[in-house]
Amino acid sequence: MLFKTALAAATAAGVLLVAGCAQPEGSQWGDQDRCANLKKAYSHETKMAACDRLIKAGGETTENLAIDYNNRARGYLDKDDWQNALKDLDAALKLNPNYSYAYNNRGIAHRHLRDLDAAINDYNNAITFKSDYAHAYTNRGLAYAQKGEADKARPNFDKAIAIDSSDPDNFGSRCYGLAMLGKGQSALADCDKAVQMAPGDANQLDTRGYANLKAGNLDAAISDYTAALKIDPKIDSSLFGRGVAYAAQGKSDLAKADLVAARAINPKIDYDMATDKVTAPVGL
Repeated sequence: MLFKTALAAATAAGVLLVAGCAQPEGSQWGDQDRCANLKKAYSHETKMAACDRLIKAGGETTENLAIDYNNRARGYLDKDDWQNALKDLDAALKLNPNYSYAYNNRGIAHRHLRDLDAAINDYNNAITFKSDYAHAYTNRGLAYAQKGEADKARPNFDKAIAIDSSDPDNFGSRCYGLAMLGKGQSALADCDKAVQMAPGDANQLDTRGYANLKAGNLDAAISDYTAALKIDPKIDSSLFGRGVAYAAQGKSDLAKADLVAARAINPKIDYDMATDKVTAPVGL
């Protein structure tokens, strides 16, 4: 799902700077590197354990402790653990009320809990403290799209692209948001551009699969989802979306297999996909 793409792109700032050489696990600098995990070099478990140690050690400055909470929250967001993410982001913002990246990440959690006004308020704050924060604009656009407010959603997507037209996520976000608003066919040009800009990116293929699904292009949706799953077999939204597409084609056995696999990866996938207006048929 696109929120994970936007989240990943949002992690490149608001983190600690550490020495360029590898640091031992358990050392402060080593744990800062693992907790931030900017290059995705560490497992989820290693990242979270490092964040836990930093937070419990009590030796961080106020600013760095806020960053530790934000980084641990990103780990929770990666696993769709919205409530624990909110707790950590509340803690981060209590320590640093001007922390734009924490506002953006808290907005992501609120959006997926369907508290859209709270999400939009957080994105507003993120933009207040960082006016060129492209992903806060895309995420605010997604919240407005979820509310069905196209007149407010589209300008946010356009602003993000105006800030950074080199980032495929900004085009993918606009595609996703427009598709959510029922404009899947017209959204596809943005998805095509995102896929062209980031060939081999499973998330962009997943996003285009969503747009094709919403546009009723079932064969194209299945093709995109299948391509995404070849790159990353554990993308729950691709399995779920492909299952819904198969169901629409009357291929109930294939649909059930994909939906069961998606739910095994993420037991909350039905809720998550319904948030973005994709539901499985009753009985599947």
